[in-house]
Amino acid sequence: MKNKFTRDIQVEAASIEEDVLTFSVASAEPYERNDERHGTYYEVLTISEEAIDFSRLVDQRCPFLFEHDTSKQLGVVEKAYIADGKLYVAVRFSSGFEAQEVLADIKSGIRRNTSIRLLGR
Repeated sequence: MKNKFTRDIQVEAASIEEDVLTFSVASAEPYERNDERHGTYYEVLTISEEAIDFSRLVDQRCPFLFEHDTSKQLGVVEKAYIADGKLYVAVRFSSGFEAQEVLADIKSGIRRNTSIRLLGR
């Protein structure tokens, strides 16, 4: 079974156009972690074309979930790309009530954090 890790980051929208929000989901900035096996350590992600599997991040195949819950899909990732040492995604939000409510909160600055789940090898 693959290990699952999450990393919380602040949403700093690169752009918002209609119901598509583009923002960074990963960077190479050190992130402090603490677990029973390793104690406190700093995780540093490798952000490069070679290190990231983009196969699910195209053609709207990657769901955008609320709190990593597969039953709460808010939208889909339309595209992903690397710029300025960060991984960016463009997410199209669903027209459903819950998705539009979350999008409105992001636009107004109420929701400022996001989390990405990384699958360990």
